[in-house]
Amino acid sequence: MVKWDEKFRIGVGNIDYHHRKLVQIIADLEEYEQSQEFEPHVVGDALDTLCEYTKYHFKAEEEFMEKVDYPQLTEHKKIHISFIEKVVEMQSEVKNKETLQNIIFFLSTWLIHHIKQEDGKIGTFIDNNLETN
Repeated sequence: MVKWDEKFRIGVGNIDYHHRKLVQIIADLEEYEQSQEFEPHVVGDALDTLCEYTKYHFKAEEEFMEKVDYPQLTEHKKIHISFIEKVVEMQSEVKNKETLQNIIFFLSTWLIHHIKQEDGKIGTFIDNNLETN
């Protein structure tokens, strides 16, 4: 089960808060999958919540990157767009618990990798930028 770990922090308060919330949304989906009968509308609602919060988070993160002149902003935005497209595509693929398990695996794996690798670069950039000031 995916859960928040302080090692995921990138050192930017609101972005770390958003990441924690995204991890919790996926954890809630995992908990539902393990404890309930499969109901497509419940899963659809959960994926809608995830998608909407993710869009909100990506917008805030991108605005922050613009504010600090993050040099990899364009590439980072492309990764965000690709993820949203994939989540929207997956929403139509939820047919049973097995597909839900596959979706949860993708979401948790993608999110943790993205936070630690891609968003971690933002934290490193901020740290390096602050050190030179």
